[in-house]
Amino acid sequence: MSTQKFTNQAYEAEIKSVFETFFGRPLTSLKTHVSHTDSIVYEGTANDKSAIFKMIDPAGIDVDIVVQEAWSYEQCRAKGLPAPEVYKVDRGCSKLPAPFILVEKIQGIDLRTADLEPELRDPFLIKIGEAVKVMHTIPVEGYGQLIVAPDGRVRGKYDDWETAALAAVEPGLAKLEGNPYFNNDLLGLARTIVADHKNILDTLEQGKLLHGDFGLVHFYGDLDTSELTGMIDFGECKSGDPVWDFVDFRWKYVRMILRGYGISDTDKAFGPFEDKFYYYSLLRDLVWTVRFNEKWTKDAAERMEFVIKAVAKHFGYIEPED
Repeated sequence: MSTQKFTNQAYEAEIKSVFETFFGRPLTSLKTHVSHTDSIVYEGTANDKSAIFKMIDPAGIDVDIVVQEAWSYEQCRAKGLPAPEVYKVDRGCSKLPAPFILVEKIQGIDLRTADLEPELRDPFLIKIGEAVKVMHTIPVEGYGQLIVAPDGRVRGKYDDWETAALAAVEPGLAKLEGNPYFNNDLLGLARTIVADHKNILDTLEQGKLLHGDFGLVHFYGDLDTSELTGMIDFGECKSGDPVWDFVDFRWKYVRMILRGYGISDTDKAFGPFEDKFYYYSLLRDLVWTVRFNEKWTKDAAERMEFVIKAVAKHFGYIEPED
């Protein structure tokens, strides 16, 4: 999917006021962070202290998701993981027209920007696997995208994993069917794969906290100490099967991350993991298609064609290329 990002400065004066109220003094700097879709992200600094502000544009799909993101940070920190400290959660919309959060600014550099050579990158990938394994011990009620229930609890939107995992299938395929860059001959194959392997969804007994959008850009590290310093951006946080989190990483990194997670490609557990990985790759990319097909039509089509063919090869529907 395209890496194009945006800035939204419509509420900059109000956001500056939020920072200054929090710090109790004028800012020495305020800068906006580019972000995908409807996220509004700023970094504010007062002398030697910085914080990150995040809000979803009031015209966005789910303005409340930052509340669930803050909850996820707190759950991770309780497990000793390097998620940002949450300074403030505002659901009241008294200062701004949508909920917002203020969190710690993570130190270090994101590991995608670092662009490390394998001998420096691989130790970080192993530590990412170790961290993700701990995060996946956090149980969450319900399944799918996290919501705030009427009683105030954070839980998954759906009551069962199958409904949550398949929610984007038909909407996603419908969008692909109308995408002029997409090969519609693949629609039937995608539906067949989804139907034939639904039994994969029956193996989950308890939803676990999922980041929902993992990639090196969301992990920070100290290049001098080779320590992870942060895991951020839980805006896609979910409850579900831990394998779901792996499909957003670059596939070439997954085996190294699994070393830290405790699964070797020689283990008996690897076969079931691999089946889930490919199946969830198809389901996950249909979620992205629902979200981004109109913004990046050609990218969405090309990505889905690649994924459908890769999954079909894995399950034996088409012959692998030489």
